[in-house]
Order: sequence, then C-alpha cells, then structure tokens
Amino acid sequence: MARFRAPVTGLALAIAFSAAAPARAQDQGWRPLSDGKSLQGWTTVGDVRWTVVDGAFTANPSTQSQQPLQGFLRTTETFGDFQLRAEFWADRNTNSGLMIRCGSPARPGSLGTCYEINVSDDHAVSPTGSIVGVHSTLPRRVSTVGKWSLFEVTAEGSHLVVKVNGETTVDARDDRFAQGAIGLQAGGPNGPGLIKYRNIKVRPIVPTAAQSAKPQGSPGPRSLLIEDMSWTEVRDAIAAGKTTAIYYTGAIEQNGPGVALGKHLFIAHYLAQRIAEQLGNALVYPTMPFAPTGDWGVTAPGVIDAAKRTSHMRMSGSVNVSEETFGAVAHDVALSAITAGFKNVVLINDHGSGQQTLANVATQLNREFGPRGIHVYHIPDLYYKEKDVMRDYLPKHNLPLDNHGGTDDTSEVLFIDRAVHADDPRWIRPDKLVKAGPDDPSGINGDQTVATLEMGKVFTDAKINLAVAQIKELIAAGK
Repeated sequence: MARFRAPVTGLALAIAFSAAAPARAQDQGWRPLSDGKSLQGWTTVGDVRWTVVDGAFTANPSTQSQQPLQGFLRTTETFGDFQLRAEFWADRNTNSGLMIRCGSPARPGSLGTCYEINVSDDHAVSPTGSIVGVHSTLPRRVSTVGKWSLFEVTAEGSHLVVKVNGETTVDARDDRFAQGAIGLQAGGPNGPGLIKYRNIKVRPIVPTAAQSAKPQGSPGPRSLLIEDMSWTEVRDAIAAGKTTAIYYTGAIEQNGPGVALGKHLFIAHYLAQRIAEQLGNALVYPTMPFAPTGDWGVTAPGVIDAAKRTSHMRMSGSVNVSEETFGAVAHDVALSAITAGFKNVVLINDHGSGQQTLANVATQLNREFGPRGIHVYHIPDLYYKEKDVMRDYLPKHNLPLDNHGGTDDTSEVLFIDRAVHADDPRWIRPDKLVKAGPDDPSGINGDQTVATLEMGKVFTDAKINLAVAQIKELIAAGK
C-alpha cells in the first residue's frame, strides 16, 4: 500500500535548521593538530621513537630498550587560551602525559616547563586526569587503561579545566604558565608501556570585545601567596574575608648525601598553600627558610673551632639562626600581618628546633592584641602529632622508626618533589640515599632507602589535616 507523505513545510525546515545550528556552532573553530599520516607540525624531544599507526601518534619505549627511556612530541606552534580535545590509549604500565603551555626548554632533551595532565591510572600522587603540582584527582580515580579515552581541556587565563570521558577531574586556577606549546609524553623511570594519541584538535579562545578592553594584568589575585599579590589585592582579599595569615618556617640543614638541604623549606612552602586552600579564608606569608640548627663553633671574635660545631652545623651548607633571631623574625612578620589587617595569625614550624620560641611569640602577641580581637596562634600539632602518626605507621608496615632525615622526611620530599616537578625531580638522589643510625657520618638517623610516594602522601596529608583542625579549633575558641 502506498504511503502518504506530507510535504515538508517551511516551518518544519526552520525547526530542523534551528536544531542543527547549535551542533554546528559547537564544532566551529576546531582544527586538527595532526594529519593522521605524519609528524608534521611536531618535533621530537628525547630518546623515544614516535610513529603514526592507524592515524594515532604511537610510542612504546619498552620495545626500544631495557633501560628507562623518556621522550616527547612538541608542537611547533604555541597556544595561549584554548580548548583542546585528544583521544588517548594507554597500557597499565604506561607513564604519559598531555602537556600544555610548554615554555622554551632549558636543556637538550627537556620539553620545557609545562602543565602536565597525567596519564597513569595507578599513579600514587597524580592519577590520570590530574594536573601535576596543581590538582590531584585523589581520592577519585578514573579508569582508562586498555581503551580509547577522551581528554577535554580548557585553558583560559589562570582557569584550567580537565575532563576525562566527560567527567571533570580538574577545575582549578594557576597562573604559572600563560602560553606555550602542546606536548605528549612517552616513558619515564617507571612507565615504559604503550601510549597512543589521536584526533588531537584545538580551538583558540578569542576574548570578547569587553575582555579585550580590560587593561593587561588586571585579572586579580590568583594565588594564596602574598608575594604573588599586589598590596591592593592583599587589602581587598582581607576585606573579602581572608582574615587568617599563615607564617610557616622551614630550615636549611643537612639531610645526608641523597636529599637536598632545603627539605624543610620545600615542605613548608608546599604545605602552607595546601593548608590555606583547605581553610578557605587564609593567605600565606613568605616561607621563613632558616631555623636554629646547631652551633657555629665561634670561640672568639673571628675564630671558629670546627670541633665546637654542633648538630647540623657540622655539615657544609646548613644554616643556623639563633633562637633569639628566629623569634624576632616571627614576631615582626606576625606584627606586619596584624598591621595589614589580619585578625588571626598562625605560626607553624616544620622543624623541631624553635617550636617553643614560636609558642612564646604567640603568647606575647596574644597578650598584647587579644583584647582587641586579634589573635596569634602557635600550631604545634603539625609537627608533634605527625610524628605520632609516623611512629604508628612505620612499625605496622614492618619499617624501623627514624629520628632525622629517614623514611618519614624522605618520603615527604619525594612526594612533594614529584608533585611540583612531575617527571623532572630535583631534590632526591636515589643512588645516594642511606640507612644509618645515631652519630653516623652521613648525618642521617633512619632509613631513607625505603621511602615511597605513598608514605609521602600519608605523612603530608597528616600534617595538613592536623594543622587545619588545630587552626579551626583555636580560632573558634577565640583565645
């Protein structure tokens, strides 16, 4: 039986056209970064061999060498604000990353400093979909191993958004890198597996007329570090509710031949920002790099007796300040924060020496300013209670306790080094880590050789959580 077909009316055509218009608009402006046949538009960096297989950039370092290899592809073109789509396929043992805003390489074989969107489902610190050193997906993990998955990335000013298979894994702000190349990583010390990328497309974000009319440099504060802010931004942040100032002290001291002298400084600078993020109403004052670390061995004006040096000052590079100087700096920084308008100032010390000195400074300033509703608090829980966590954790995992520079400290530096520098770590020399006891010439009392990223996260998380809890408790009590 013949069927009656109604004529397509103008209204129906209009409806069909209007439905298709949004879809076409969404696809406008995208352009591919690969022709699917060659590496045209990209340069190779490092030792890994890249090929194009079935339209995908493909690398498998494990088939090239038994030794760890690492290499990158880098676009010849650079990008500022953009949207990016890229499909990827990874093995379980793959270590890869999608890099954005990569600067000029500082040395041969380097990709340059970038934001790295990690590809490593089982990574202890920054699983797939994390931006290394900016935001981790943990405790959530996405599952991408052994299948094609999709990255959708938006980089607009300091605002960074990452989606994996439609799920938002990062929505953060960071202003370290404004423009640069796009890169793809294959391999590394712990991930030689197969990686493939295909259908890589970019769409530049063009500012509106209103945005273009704004003076350059006017986006406002994007950091919780006051050294990154102008004085008016600090003033306005306080007025908007950021009324807590964090003063966190580190130290420059020996940590054996395998860990950089700045251990406490690195930890303090990194954790202060994480604590401020969790508090939500805090800014961070510049990290104090020095603490009491021993005696110089001065026996008379102009005379130093090496045999009289004590503690960490027996080793080259350690820096000592007296308890008096340490307390005076803390006092004056806290007073500066009060002068700026902060209502609460918290004093934190990542180093054992100087804890009582900070407590005395807090007591003195509280006595002077407490009646005016301004308080200064010492936060000892971060140091002492984290040591309790360590003393509970290590025996349960059949590991020996340590006293200085051992498993706990080295794990924390290992974790933060990886978080900050991704696959270009700078603060640990793995082949020089030691296991030693009291009075060992290395300066270490503990076992650095068993340090892991996993323990680093446990111990740094403990410090953050303990500090945040004590700060909130003290401010709520208002004493």
